[in-house]
Amino acid sequence: MMDVFVASAASPLFQTAASADGASSSSAYVYLALGFVALGFIVLALEIFIPSGVVGTVGGAMIITGIVFGFLSHVVLGIVLLVVAVIGVPLLIWKALQVLPGTPIGKHLVLKGPADHEQVATLQEKELKTLMGKEGVAISRLHPVGIAEIEGRRHQVVSEGQMVEEGTRIRVMDVTSNRILLRPLRDDEDTRSFQPDEPEGEESA
Repeated sequence: MMDVFVASAASPLFQTAASADGASSSSAYVYLALGFVALGFIVLALEIFIPSGVVGTVGGAMIITGIVFGFLSHVVLGIVLLVVAVIGVPLLIWKALQVLPGTPIGKHLVLKGPADHEQVATLQEKELKTLMGKEGVAISRLHPVGIAEIEGRRHQVVSEGQMVEEGTRIRVMDVTSNRILLRPLRDDEDTRSFQPDEPEGEESA
């Protein structure tokens, strides 16, 4: 009888202790979940300044670990952390892509293109201007657009309106906006007779 009485009296105490342990474990999971997710985002942010891939991988693993602890604590908390990760990680990556080119490391990693495409086009045109008066050979039929070899290089060219057969000797007459204008050479033409106009702004020697 006494044993039954003691067991009945101790049962609430054991239940209270078990509930306390369960609550303590749940609280620990909550702290671990929030801590891992927060640290994961901080580590991912460091990837912007230390782009190695390893740092980002560690940050992602920490976020996943935090989500697991969240589900161990409570399903609702796990779902909330999962949604935060799904939305927050892409936003962090997007922000990193904006910030990275301006960082010292990003300036070394990101290849810079030409500062001004118009400047590049002008340089190309100046280079083609050196072909003025040069002779070459049509390596395709020009009607009137085709391909000619001039100074050992192939160029897309335009004839002065007439058809030019493949293999015909040609001479560059003008270069405008990267367009090379040419005409066929006559068999009896003196190849030294053509003198291209000097570019504007240059004085004759």
